[in-house]
Amino acid sequence: MNELTSYKEFHELLRLGKTPSGLGFTKNTSAGDIIRFASRYKAAKSFQGIILEGFTSETTDGYAGLFKLMLCWSTFEQFLEIRGLEQRHTKELFDAYNAAMLCDEIRACDKGNVFYSFILSKVNNSHKLEIEKLFANQPLNSSYLASGIRHIFAHGYLSPHANGSQPKNVVKICNMISVFLLNIIDLEFSKQMNSYLILA
Repeated sequence: MNELTSYKEFHELLRLGKTPSGLGFTKNTSAGDIIRFASRYKAAKSFQGIILEGFTSETTDGYAGLFKLMLCWSTFEQFLEIRGLEQRHTKELFDAYNAAMLCDEIRACDKGNVFYSFILSKVNNSHKLEIEKLFANQPLNSSYLASGIRHIFAHGYLSPHANGSQPKNVVKICNMISVFLLNIIDLEFSKQMNSYLILA
């Protein structure tokens, strides 16, 4: 339950004598690396929330959304590593999954750009460039919308109320991005396994 769709196929291919590098992963990727990646995916997909004593349910939900996105982004980072990809080269991958619609939905939830304006004030230049494109409704590498949240939250700057944000909108933004990331990871992993099963 909540595992990568083609995780069993991965193990089947290993039993057939395939190695991770023989399945298209980077040459230094081990079976253990794939297993850890799959476990992190399952943890991110299975995440249901957190319990915070003394916080309102709305704020708790906001933090839960931020934590889930952090789990999803770490899973995506592992995906990039085993595939030998760099974040700056992921625009085409995201666009293939209709990232433009995701950006439209984020803009609709982030009223007045209050949430991403706060993130913009804390991130590095690579992130700033892409967030400014979001504000201008220009094509962008939307992976930076995910990593920007993760980095600022992990370093302790970001809360569900940042810059006057409404936690319910933060939850929506984080959950949309989380679903998007997990969908890319699962479908791309399945594509890779299926292409090798045909040859097996």
